[in-house]
Amino acid sequence: MKVTFAVLVTLMTMLTVPAPMFAKGEIVKVTITGTGLAAPIEITDRKVRDFSVWSGAGASVNGNEETEGFIIDWSQGVVAECPIGLQHYEVAFYAALPDTRLVYVVAYEYSPSTEQGYIYLLGKADQWYHLNTRTILRRREGNWFRATSAWDNFVGPLVERTTGQIRVERD
Repeated sequence: MKVTFAVLVTLMTMLTVPAPMFAKGEIVKVTITGTGLAAPIEITDRKVRDFSVWSGAGASVNGNEETEGFIIDWSQGVVAECPIGLQHYEVAFYAALPDTRLVYVVAYEYSPSTEQGYIYLLGKADQWYHLNTRTILRRREGNWFRATSAWDNFVGPLVERTTGQIRVERD
């Protein structure tokens, strides 16, 4: 009886949970769009694999939630207020599942003068919220966070080159 129940629960889960929840393909492409860009930025460099959407808050290993991963500095917590006047971008992550498909979207704002970026996990009213939460439910949606220095160092220069902004070097 217990085996039959377990099989039934497994079958029901497979039928009701969207396929992206099971699939954790490798990130193979990132696109960045925004009004300040001369053209959308498409990144297919192998380095995009370092920014897995299936890591960090919302992901767990052996029942313990991960505290590092993705493009957010989770240790800094929610940013109470994102600086005003930064250029706004939409960042889309694509995975090979086995075909390449969109799996996650965030908002990104970057300050060349401070070399600090901010990530917004889309909330319920945002266009890509349902796609994101089908991919991974972080339970922190609708909030701004600081980007990791690895992410800022990777995309900051690309954004600056495309917008023509000049990085201000710190002493």
